[in-house]
Amino acid sequence: ELGHRALGHVAGPPGIDNTERRRAGFLRAAEGHGAAASVVHGSGWDPDSGYASAGRLLDEGTVTAIFATT
Repeated sequence: ELGHRALGHVAGPPGIDNTERRRAGFLRAAEGHGAAASVVHGSGWDPDSGYASAGRLLDEGTVTAIFATT
């Protein structure tokens, strides 16, 4: 509703069931709304990892919204 068409997802470490299911759900939802999607995986669940991951998304210069999970 806010017009975002370039979405980013800060995901947890790869290979973990919850991480993979959330990533898949995010990608399905983005595709279903015609939005471009980027995913970065954090190295852990700590705030520093999330901060670094969000920074990588923002450095791309294309995302207008970020979806993050704990």
